Amino acid sequence: MGKRKRRPTWNKGYRGEIMKLLLTVGIISKRGIPLLSGNHRMYLRKIKEMEEERIIEKHRNNGNVTENLKDFDKRMDEYLSEYPNGYYGHYNRYCRTNVDNVTKYGKDKIQFERAVRDSESAMMVYSSGAKMMVDEKPALRLEKTVIPKRASIYYRTAEVKDASDTGSENKILAQTRCNGWLTSPGGEYLVYLIGKKLIRWTKVSETSYAGYITTVIDKKKEGEKRNVKEGILLAYNDEPYRRMMTPKKQVSTNLNAENGHPVMYGLTYDEYGKEMLWLMQRKNWKERMKKEYLSGMKVNTRTSVVDCDALDGDVKVLLYCIPDLVKLKRFIAASTWENDVTKYHIYCFDFQEKFVVDVAGDYCEVYTTPFEEYISTIKRESAADYGK
Repeated sequence: MGKRKRRPTWNKGYRGEIMKLLLTVGIISKRGIPLLSGNHRMYLRKIKEMEEERIIEKHRNNGNVTENLKDFDKRMDEYLSEYPNGYYGHYNRYCRTNVDNVTKYGKDKIQFERAVRDSESAMMVYSSGAKMMVDEKPALRLEKTVIPKRASIYYRTAEVKDASDTGSENKILAQTRCNGWLTSPGGEYLVYLIGKKLIRWTKVSETSYAGYITTVIDKKKEGEKRNVKEGILLAYNDEPYRRMMTPKKQVSTNLNAENGHPVMYGLTYDEYGKEMLWLMQRKNWKERMKKEYLSGMKVNTRTSVVDCDALDGDVKVLLYCIPDLVKLKRFIAASTWENDVTKYHIYCFDFQEKFVVDVAGDYCEVYTTPFEEYISTIKRESAADYGK
């Protein structure tokens, strides 16, 4: 008698994580898999199994590789049998565009890349610990939705635009390059997956989108008033950030330090970027960092004509452990003008050292501190607080 074929489970283990990602974002980009919790080889093994079972299908375009559910409309009862009802409505409303962009319009490089950016940004934020799945967060489009104050939650831009009537601003907001909004105790962030190049940037659209999210916060987060002015950039390597730091005139239609949001944090799409993103969701993360590394210095820098984090005598100090690219460029510009490395110091984590030395080392002294040591301390403290 032959061995009985076991029916696959859809909501447990690695297969369950893959299914929930596909039902929440529409596609999975292979580039994001190493960031997911667990053994990424097991994810790849399960993906191969699911391809052989004809549950998912692979698509390629210009070096990007994606997976999506195969024949969703024919097999939706099977796919959704172990998931809450909200997944079906969410998939229809927010996932089909990504699937179409890699299947129907898969030969269109721009459309394909747009879907990849949406998927990769979502996978990065989810991997950093933010709530993203349908059954983990309240739906923004529902009138009575209230976002919990202490939670870290990620909403893709398609979901955000459904939160309120955009009215006459609809055309302007449609042009945003933002992939999503991360709301957390550590801040309200606009997330942009820029990949390996500086993206096209329309300041009026991005500013309007930030203003729109500010109104959503007023409406959906009771008792909280926050102006959204901080962006998180996710790049495959630090090359786009090097280009942002160059003193040469930038292309005005591309993102740069002068035309972006007032604060823009530059993270790389890897484990260091993921850990930094986790850290940035902690309450008072910047204050905690300044207390750790700027102790004994004058942190009230209003009297300084240079935008810095502290004054150590007549030395201006920038704490790039807080990876604000806008502030870094202004600091470099000031140090270049004065041309005295002894008066400009930059503190950074060890994994940031090469980038900082390359872009600022001719005009500033650079000091490093171990990142693993710091993040391990914060995680221990976070775990202890959670257990109270």
